[in-house]
Amino acid sequence: MELTRKKLHDYIDLIHPGTPAQKKQLLHVKLLERVDSGIRDLFDTRIMEDESGKIVASIRLVNLAQDFWILSELTIRDGVPKQLTDRATDLIGEIMKRAVHLKARQVFSRINSLNYFDRYGHVLAENGFRRIGERVEFQTPVNELPDETGSPFDWISMDQSGMETAIDLFGRVSQGAPDWDPDDDPGELLKLYFSEEGLSCGPQCLHIGYLNGTPAAVVIAQVARSDGWSRITHMGLIPDLRGKAYGQWLHRHGFSMIRSQKGSLYHGGCLAANKPMIALFRKHGCREHLRAEEWVWKSAG
Repeated sequence: MELTRKKLHDYIDLIHPGTPAQKKQLLHVKLLERVDSGIRDLFDTRIMEDESGKIVASIRLVNLAQDFWILSELTIRDGVPKQLTDRATDLIGEIMKRAVHLKARQVFSRINSLNYFDRYGHVLAENGFRRIGERVEFQTPVNELPDETGSPFDWISMDQSGMETAIDLFGRVSQGAPDWDPDDDPGELLKLYFSEEGLSCGPQCLHIGYLNGTPAAVVIAQVARSDGWSRITHMGLIPDLRGKAYGQWLHRHGFSMIRSQKGSLYHGGCLAANKPMIALFRKHGCREHLRAEEWVWKSAG
């Protein structure tokens, strides 16, 4: 069933368990403001109640940009019997009907491995999702990350290279990378990155790296203006240079880009199967934060 205004207090209690009553009231006011302003559509959230009418599970769609959406993790109230936990996965099919109605082209979902269970995955697959794999997430204060002293690369920003050159190289360095989908269009993907609400965007977020005078690398880094949360959205080398220890300098340049944008907390991650990148995170002192199951749904149209 759809979330309604009457159920917002119960919904906040589910999403933010253990939060003091005063803060829950503030969250309620802020959520109502987002609904009234049109930023949040309650139709994009589905809930399940128990026999007493209490919300025991929820899931929602979040618009990433244009026709790209995020499917939130299925939230289930602590202590719910297994029977209701299994039933809660029915919300996935319900919310995906909404995704189709909204003409979503792609829907991504990441589920904390601690909250993942077999039926969850089965129902995702039944609803057209494809498992990408296990993802390892890291979080580290930016002031603890290494600098790029000794780098063999020279860097320019996208406004110096021009948009077309940047997009062309972005596509070249991405081909064959572990996290790259061959169906992705680099130009559209860059627009997607730069349209995410609250994150920095523009020329300062995309740098091209030159090695011996030749364009050879791309790093995209973005920072949340509200709290300094930061990410290296993408980094890649042309195929001929992979496996030669150059990746460390791309990673370190990403840290420099984050610093220049006043980022404070770095959040990064990759598929667990990407052993070289996992080793690089650890080499640079990044702390493992969590592991997640990553899934994607794509429209047949």
